[in-house]
Amino acid sequence: MGILSSTLSVNKMALYCRQLSAGLNAGVPILQTLETISGPGTPLRIKRINRDLIDCIQRGATLAQAIHWKRRCFPSLFVGLMSIGERCGSLERVLMILAGYYDELLMLKYRFWREVSYPLAVLFGIFIGIPVMQAVLMAIFTNATHLVLTIFWIIVYGLAPFATVILILAILGRITRTKRWMLVFAVKIWPFSVVMRRWVMMKFSWAMALMHEAGIPPYRAVVEAGRITQMPVLERECEMAALKVRSGATVLEALSGVRYLSKQDLAYIEVYEQSGKLEEAFRHMSQDRYADIVYRIRSGLFLLEGFLIIFIGLWICHPG
Repeated sequence: MGILSSTLSVNKMALYCRQLSAGLNAGVPILQTLETISGPGTPLRIKRINRDLIDCIQRGATLAQAIHWKRRCFPSLFVGLMSIGERCGSLERVLMILAGYYDELLMLKYRFWREVSYPLAVLFGIFIGIPVMQAVLMAIFTNATHLVLTIFWIIVYGLAPFATVILILAILGRITRTKRWMLVFAVKIWPFSVVMRRWVMMKFSWAMALMHEAGIPPYRAVVEAGRITQMPVLERECEMAALKVRSGATVLEALSGVRYLSKQDLAYIEVYEQSGKLEEAFRHMSQDRYADIVYRIRSGLFLLEGFLIIFIGLWICHPG
C-alpha cells in the first residue's frame, strides 16, 4: 500500500522476483539474467535499475550488495532477505518465497480497497452527491444563480473534506514505506498510531514467516525482522531477543519481551513452536494484524459517515 512511494510497486516486485529466481534456478549467470529481464516490454525504470545493478556487479559486487546499493528502489524486506539469502546460500529459494509474498500482498491490497470502497463511496455521496442533487433541484424550480452558488459551497465544504479523507489514506500508505523518522513519528501520534503499530507488527510477522520458510536460522531471522520494521526501539529489542535465541532460549522466551506482541501472538508462537511449524504462527499473526487494520479503518470511515449524515441532514433542512 505504498502510495506515492519511490520503490517499485508490489506487482512489479512479484514479477521481478520470479524472473530472477527462474534465471538462477536454470543456472543462467546473474548478468545474463538481468540483461534478459531488461528486454522489450520491460518498464523503463526497471531497465535503468538493472543497468545500474549490472554495472555494480561488473565492478566486483555480489547481487545482494548491488541491490543494497540501489536499496531506495526496492522495499526494505526485499533488500534484507536478499542479503540473508545470499549469506545462507538459499538465494533462489528466498526469491521464490518473495515472489509468493508479493503476490499475496497484492491480493491483500485489492481486498483492502474493496472493503473500504463502500464507505468511501458513501462519503462521496454525502459530500458531493446529495448537495449536487439538492442544488440541481433547487435550480430547476428557482434559478441558475442558486445552482452556481451552491456548487461553490459544495467545493468548499464537500469536496475539500472528502479529499482530506483520501489524503489521510494516502499518507498512511506513504508512511508504511518511507523514511524511518516519519514512521517513528506516526507510531506515536494519534490517529496514525492506531493503525501504524499494527502495520509495523504485521510487517515483522510477515518477515519472520518468510525467513523461517526460507530456512534462515531463527536468531538471524529475529534480528533482520526487527530491522525491516525500521523502528529503532523494536530493532534493539529484537537484537536482544536474538542473543537469547542464540544462547539456547526458545523463540517464545526470546520474544516475550518485545513490545506490541499481544498475549494471543505469544499463544500462537507457543503452540506452533511445539509442533515445529513456527512460520504458521507468524502467518496467523500477520493475518490478524491485517484484519484489525481493515476493521479500524472501516470503523473510522463509518463513524465519520454517521456524523456527516446528521450534518448534511440538518444543513438540507435548515439551509439558511
